[in-house]
Amino acid sequence: MEYFDVSGMARQSMKFYKEIEPIVSVVTVVLNDPDGLTNTIESVLNQNYSNLEFIIIDGGSKEKTISVIKRFDDSIEYWSSEKDKGIYDAMNKGINISSGDIIGILNAGDCYCKNTFSIVQDAFNSSNHPQVVFGDVIMCKQNKDKLYTASVKKRIFKDGWMPHPAVFVKREVYEQFGRFDLKLRVSADYDFMLRIKSKTKMKYVEQPLAKMNIVGVSTSNYLLKAKENHYSRKKNGIPVIKNILLTAFSVLSQIISDFIRIIFGFPEFRFENNSLLLWVRKKQSVFMGNN
Repeated sequence: MEYFDVSGMARQSMKFYKEIEPIVSVVTVVLNDPDGLTNTIESVLNQNYSNLEFIIIDGGSKEKTISVIKRFDDSIEYWSSEKDKGIYDAMNKGINISSGDIIGILNAGDCYCKNTFSIVQDAFNSSNHPQVVFGDVIMCKQNKDKLYTASVKKRIFKDGWMPHPAVFVKREVYEQFGRFDLKLRVSADYDFMLRIKSKTKMKYVEQPLAKMNIVGVSTSNYLLKAKENHYSRKKNGIPVIKNILLTAFSVLSQIISDFIRIIFGFPEFRFENNSLLLWVRKKQSVFMGNN
């Protein structure tokens, strides 16, 4: 495999040892986020995993972000900086470049939890030989303070959602089912999960594998997200009535979130499908992140 920096120069990369443990490719996409990228890179490198292939796809950032990439140059297998067609185009580029047996996608600003790679490797080595391993995500403020854990198991509505930073996929799945749909601006990861959900062997790890910033592309464009999610569910065979209800709920939940942010002064609050239920059951404040 070759490495290309922003100037297009190539050089030889490190050697991988498949007989010891599988190659894990991590694809990180970034645009003008030097602080977030620093946190992401450090969380990946702190996994202490010998067969790591780290790929960074930059969308044409200014010098501050590029300088962060260059600072970790020796630990990055491949990086490029050029304008792209959006976040999912960048992800597709990273997947196409990667050579790992297992692929994880971690956006700049998001971080892996401690020992995530070891947990994921053990899950892939389990008896049912899954093709997809996923866990929960700790939702955080921008200062990394925990708000709550977004758990697949505790969601009220089973709509096929999985927290993308905590999803690891065998290469064969991308080869069979394709990459991210570039017609979608904020929901292509959700569309991909719906596409593969009933057609691959999956294993859920009931613990957090990643930390995710509460502010992101999909959280700030909720009407577009609701529209694209509706389209994705329709495309992937979700029944009409269920699809309508899920779409209506997603819009309503964002309205509730905006109301709470403004009225109660919690600017980072985000209503999740499981938050209200946990509040009722445990009588804990969803505002303070105790759930």
